Amino acid sequence: MSDLQSTLTKFLFSGISTLSFGNSVSGRLSPGSNEGVLAMGSLSIWHWLVVAVIVLLLFGRGKISELMGDVAGGIKAFKKGMAEDDDATKAAEEAKQKLEDAAKSTVDAVKSTASSTKTN
Repeated sequence: MSDLQSTLTKFLFSGISTLSFGNSVSGRLSPGSNEGVLAMGSLSIWHWLVVAVIVLLLFGRGKISELMGDVAGGIKAFKKGMAEDDDATKAAEEAKQKLEDAAKSTVDAVKSTASSTKTN
């Protein structure tokens, strides 16, 4: 009994995810032996098949294809929006450059006017 208690204590406090019956002669629980044992909370292929059948029964084949079409349309709209955002960024950079060029030419004109009035 103390071996079982020590094994359970190790299991609870050492973070071992599964306990299974190992190949030991006495048939005691051996920690960490994962042969043919699913970890707690994991789903097998049969669980996923049952879930898929239930989803098909609830939504039907037509609704799932419509849903996938809507998802594809959403992805296309997102990509288009990102491309338009890039175009808007480029346009904003071009406008900023034009504004800087105009400001530079204005400053140059003012400097040339100021230098010509100083010489007079």
